[in-house]
Amino acid sequence: MSRIYRLAAFLILITFAYVSIRIVLKNDLAKHAVHADAAGYYSWLPAIFIYSDSQFAFCDSVAVSKGFYPTGSFSNIIIPVSDGSTMNKYAPGCALVSIPFFGVAHGISTLKGANSGFEFPYQFAWFLSSVFWVCAGIWFLFRLGSLTKKPVLIPLLVASGVVFGTNLFHYATFDAGYSHAFTFGWICIAYYYAFAFRIAGKVSALNFLALACGVLVLIRPFNIVLIPTVLIFIPWKTILQEKPKTLLIPGFIFSGFIFLYALSNYWQTGRFIIYSYGRETFDFANSHFIKFLFGFEIGAFIYSPLFLILIALSLYAASKSKSALLWLSSFVFFISISWLLSTWQTWLFGCTLGNRPLADWIMVFGCPLIAFWPVGIRKNMFVYMVWIPATLAGIAYSQILCFQYRNNILDWCAMNYEKFSDVFLQTNLDYAYYTSSGWDFSNTLEDSVVFETTVDSLLTIQGPYNHTLLSFEGLKMDSTKSYRFLFTCEVKFIDKKADNQLVAFINNGKDYLDFQRKFIKKDVRETGKWMTFKSEFPVPYASKELNGLLFSANNNRYRISFRNIRGQLISYTSP
Repeated sequence: MSRIYRLAAFLILITFAYVSIRIVLKNDLAKHAVHADAAGYYSWLPAIFIYSDSQFAFCDSVAVSKGFYPTGSFSNIIIPVSDGSTMNKYAPGCALVSIPFFGVAHGISTLKGANSGFEFPYQFAWFLSSVFWVCAGIWFLFRLGSLTKKPVLIPLLVASGVVFGTNLFHYATFDAGYSHAFTFGWICIAYYYAFAFRIAGKVSALNFLALACGVLVLIRPFNIVLIPTVLIFIPWKTILQEKPKTLLIPGFIFSGFIFLYALSNYWQTGRFIIYSYGRETFDFANSHFIKFLFGFEIGAFIYSPLFLILIALSLYAASKSKSALLWLSSFVFFISISWLLSTWQTWLFGCTLGNRPLADWIMVFGCPLIAFWPVGIRKNMFVYMVWIPATLAGIAYSQILCFQYRNNILDWCAMNYEKFSDVFLQTNLDYAYYTSSGWDFSNTLEDSVVFETTVDSLLTIQGPYNHTLLSFEGLKMDSTKSYRFLFTCEVKFIDKKADNQLVAFINNGKDYLDFQRKFIKKDVRETGKWMTFKSEFPVPYASKELNGLLFSANNNRYRISFRNIRGQLISYTSP
């Protein structure tokens, strides 16, 4: 690569590495990089190198019993199979490409005398591995641009837009231990070597392409559907007619990874081929295709609009290329796979920022876009006038979404249009948990009101001050009971819906202090109309007398009225 290409590549990858590490350390995420799905991908390393445990029993006997994870954390990761054995439902590819990082972490932890496989060095090393492979993907994007002799601005826009302007950034920081960061790196490597063979005809490029494709499948077996989108750019007719023997070594390399995956199954279950997702499967009669792409639950183009822009740009570039039909086939294939994934029984794919599985498909359009972007004065004007502003706007939008997710402003597991619009582009940390569903006490038993206070008079207040709504003191609690507080009233915004919050301070005067916040407009969605407002939250046991103060916190000068104010302390038994 030329000097300008190397500088641009280092600018992006160093910026990404710095920002991702800073976010993870600032939010204390490094101690928990191996969580949820990441725990499944990672557990192969201690299973093989520390415990020699093909049944992954150490996940409970060590990781849970020593307090690294709550009970049940591995129940959906290490699953039973029909013959009574258990298996890790996640493939070992991420672990394979993380062995050097694990080795360093294990050496450090051994010197410290704490090497169960889940201490901080292991967690941080897993995160650093994902960062490394994203950086590797960035490097190969610029190599692709250099190989195809494109202006450095083209790979710069694609790399910065994808890494910082889509939900891939979230899966390279907050949820860095998942498979998506690893997939990004290896799909970029695969595309580079595909075009290296297409342009230069280097036989060695086919070997590296086979290696990248093999790793992709070992990272996540479903990644096999990504491979045709890479292989369509290989001149198969020329190879088969002139150099068919050049396929022997690549075929052997790729087959080796398929065998390695089968061997991992055999090590666990005694069978080479087994379905590792239990009862999870596709439900072809119930597709959520439109929501999958455009819904506010996980819609790929709602949470990553730059993804849609990349698709549009790639189709434009395809129209100017001799490979237009090949590229169009990739688009049709992408739509087909999107439909297929939208029929998965758990089509939301758990708690997620945007569309998790389609995050792996962004580079299916990003890499060919670099390779085939038409060069010319008019095209450059389009880049300056449209593509650059769109990329900058997409990055800003994506960073706000990632910030909201990290700070619980977005509901991690149950977003919808109403929640999305309520906190759209909102970065005020007072909105933390605004979109969460709140506490659910519908199944409690033996409910008993042990204290009740009411305020019957009409109260109209105007900020920006705090105004007391009710208070209580001197309440005694039974240590054998659970307690919750229920606040209800009727509220009317007189001027406009404002950011008034109900704030509850609960304390025993000495050794316990807690408070709960809830925006009043979360329930009261109209102005000039009396509507019911409710806030219910648990009250931990206080050994001393329980005291409380509930007030309306205002930061504006708009008027709001309250009536029929009631507070209840309720004892209950959990089911």
